[in-house]
Amino acid sequence: MRRLLATPAPGNLFALFALLVISLSAAGIFLLPEREPSLDRAEQHWRRQEFRHARTLALQWLNRNPHDSDAWCMVVASYVVDRSEPDENLWDRVRGTATQTRFHSLFAYSLGLSLSPHARVPQSPELLRDLGCVLDRLDQSVAALDHYKAAEKLEPDLESRHHILSLERRLGWKQDFRQHMRDPEFFAASDPWLRMHFYAAEGMPGPMLLDSARAQWAAYDADTLVPAIIVGACWLIMALHMCGFSDWKKLWYVPFALILGVLSTYPTLALVLVQENAFPYETSQKQWLISLLYAVLGIGLREETMKLLLAMPLLFALRRYAGIHALTAAALVGLGFAVEENTQYYADGGAAVMGRFLTANFAHMAWTGLAGLAFVEGLNDERKWGLFLETFCLVVASHGLYDFFIIEPSMGSVIFLSSIVFILLAQKYFARVSSITPRVRRRIPLVTLFTAVLAVSCSTAYVMLARETHYLHAIAGTAGSLVGIVFISIIFYREFWAQEMGR
Repeated sequence: MRRLLATPAPGNLFALFALLVISLSAAGIFLLPEREPSLDRAEQHWRRQEFRHARTLALQWLNRNPHDSDAWCMVVASYVVDRSEPDENLWDRVRGTATQTRFHSLFAYSLGLSLSPHARVPQSPELLRDLGCVLDRLDQSVAALDHYKAAEKLEPDLESRHHILSLERRLGWKQDFRQHMRDPEFFAASDPWLRMHFYAAEGMPGPMLLDSARAQWAAYDADTLVPAIIVGACWLIMALHMCGFSDWKKLWYVPFALILGVLSTYPTLALVLVQENAFPYETSQKQWLISLLYAVLGIGLREETMKLLLAMPLLFALRRYAGIHALTAAALVGLGFAVEENTQYYADGGAAVMGRFLTANFAHMAWTGLAGLAFVEGLNDERKWGLFLETFCLVVASHGLYDFFIIEPSMGSVIFLSSIVFILLAQKYFARVSSITPRVRRRIPLVTLFTAVLAVSCSTAYVMLARETHYLHAIAGTAGSLVGIVFISIIFYREFWAQEMGR
């Protein structure tokens, strides 16, 4: 093992990667318990239009919760999408109970509504609520809202009111949403996510910040939080090793930087609400110019501003330190932001781990690192404030362009341009690191450590996929994700190898 770590020959690097992936993946599979059935995971697959997979997870959930109406509605909706009849053994869980009769009727009426939107529906509050749930899953939001309103009128209840508020917000019906939220009975049916949108629309920043924080906390889940922390730890080790620190006593700022990065996501979410209220991008007519402005002046500007604002007190304290400390502290603020963001993205499964490992995680480090170093240089030399402004604008623009080529559908044929933006960013960041990093001899070469953290990330992705599907299917999924990042990996290997040769 010592030879594998000390000698960065291609054969040794491949052997190290394979050894770590196999051992860590096997340990994860054997040591971690099987994932519990979750309706939230079924919802995630439904949003990705993986209807059969969503149905499988919903049925697993029903094995433990046989009378759960949300799960039954998802199962019924999936059969409507397939235009297929369910097997009779579907009802074994609830055979001979009122639930079987209820959802037998729901399937019949759902199929009838999908064939004829004007089909008559009995005025049963329970059936109207169920049909609203099914229609919502079939992307018939307006019809679903009508059914929920009819159910609430016949039999007022918290469930119908919550669905009404959620659909009105999603449809962008601001006046209806605000009017209902002002009603104490509807307000009692809301959750932190709905309340924070309401407070943003009402111009109440204090309650909005509080409920946005509650909404973020409610979204945390161990199955995504733990992988996000593991991947974040990999980049933390990589960032510190890259800068060649020998005096560890000066690294007191590391935990503070990471915490500030995580905290920066909270005002960022609040700013998202303010921007959405002023400019409803999600419900606006999509044009490439609007998407570009939103990506740069929306996503790029708000995220880079908030990260830098939270980093400023720490950077001010480090202004007398060597420049590499300022760059590292700012980069770790960016890493903290990325770790918290990953807790949401990893809900899409293990593929997101590999996709974001070399892109979003490093990009947030590079953007904040470059802007933070320029800020400290401005503090130390007033003549460099112009350079700081130029750097910050460049960071915001590159962040916006990177996201623009990903989120804009019309850019699908040139989505590779996002990789070009990323490569230019990486080159600039590595150049700045090299120019201010003291020359030290590292016991473990950069390329070796990078291979190790890449293997840890790959193993994390595999374990997530294996716990979601089957360990054999997870091999294909992880391999596909790994192939997708080969080109980006080469960029890192070339840079780290150049640094090793030039030390």
